[in-house]
Amino acid sequence: AVEFPSAATRRVFENFYSDFTAEVIPHEEPFRTDERAVRRLKDGKIRVASIGAIGPHKGSDVILALAPHAVSHDLDIEYSIIGYSDQDAAMKAAGVNVTGAYSSEAEVIEHLKEIQPDLVFISSVWPETYCYTLSIPIALKLPVMVFDLGAQGERAAELPWSVRLDPRLINAPNKLSNDIAELDIDELWSLLDPSE
Repeated sequence: AVEFPSAATRRVFENFYSDFTAEVIPHEEPFRTDERAVRRLKDGKIRVASIGAIGPHKGSDVILALAPHAVSHDLDIEYSIIGYSDQDAAMKAAGVNVTGAYSSEAEVIEHLKEIQPDLVFISSVWPETYCYTLSIPIALKLPVMVFDLGAQGERAAELPWSVRLDPRLINAPNKLSNDIAELDIDELWSLLDPSE
């Protein structure tokens, strides 16, 4: 028997192997908190935060395309990386706020409190097997945005306050940028249930 942390991972495996018994057993959720995100006063901007070590497979090229497009097209979107990327100098030059490496989830929460993003963007361009980083905004009740693939898409599908993006937008950052500018942030936050 083979155990998978998500149905999405099992489907990938089934593309290459057959004739096995598969069971989906999600990882134990290690991150818990009683804290809940508080939305800042609306200021006409959309703040988007990504969390982690953002390399090519985690969507660094996507973020690096989105940020300058927002500036050049006067879109009120601000990007932050809580963590670091493989292109920090270019990110900063493009206007992305990069906090630097963090040592704990508590530090991530502190950065989120400072930045007060409207949503967290899990920008991975490959199918994650579980996506632990997604656990932080889920626990805090912060709207999330993911490409609809892998475990990140599967987990986000369970959240009414998520945005699941067509993976084809990975290669169409200008369209994605415009789509983000048109998101109904008020609706996303209205779907959150802080009592859960």
